[in-house]
Amino acid sequence: MRQDSSVFDFAQRFYKAISDGDIDTLQTLTLDDDCVVMIGTDPQEWWQGFKEVTGAFRAQFQALGGGLQISNSNPQCWSEGNIGWFADQFKLGAAGTQVPCRLTCVVTKDSNGQWRMAHGHCSIGVSNQEAIGLDVSFPVK
Repeated sequence: MRQDSSVFDFAQRFYKAISDGDIDTLQTLTLDDDCVVMIGTDPQEWWQGFKEVTGAFRAQFQALGGGLQISNSNPQCWSEGNIGWFADQFKLGAAGTQVPCRLTCVVTKDSNGQWRMAHGHCSIGVSNQEAIGLDVSFPVK
């Protein structure tokens, strides 16, 4: 496994498309396959397949009147052969709010050697105390 600047470039294009509400670019960056899965921050946000994933982005952009602003990102980007992935923590802004989010994304190279998203999972961190009533987190210091 190696750090990969081409996966970093993909992440930057992906973030820009989300910030701009650019569904055409997001469709280009998403693998056109039924295996694609995107999991959002809301418990009901689990989309499977190219049409459902890109349709969800389209519906959210329309509901918001634009994109979702991403700031303070610093994706950690890796690859091995035709598979790449990145993980990030950033601020996600919409409707006048900004919340800390975490994202992991798996990308794969298509037949033209271009990275395409096959899986994404965005979450809003909630403390273990809040989620399960116990403080069992052990941050590395």
